[in-house]
Amino acid sequence: MIAFLRQNNFEIGPCLARLFALLRAWAEAHGVPPVAAHGITMLVQTSVLIGLISLVPIILVYAERKVSAFMQARLGPMETGP
Repeated sequence: MIAFLRQNNFEIGPCLARLFALLRAWAEAHGVPPVAAHGITMLVQTSVLIGLISLVPIILVYAERKVSAFMQARLGPMETGP
């Protein structure tokens, strides 16, 4: 899959730009003034950015806790016995 993406020069930036242009065009087609459509697009872009920035620490903390738990490998009462 990665080789396919590299072979076709897949980049996320142009895809996101096209997606947000389509969102702006959709809003304008439904009667939203161009300035308001631009504002809505910027609001969505900002929300996506904040969401991704907030998601990264959550994933990293979870991964750190999983690695720490694996390294400690404590034995519980069921494994040690009386």
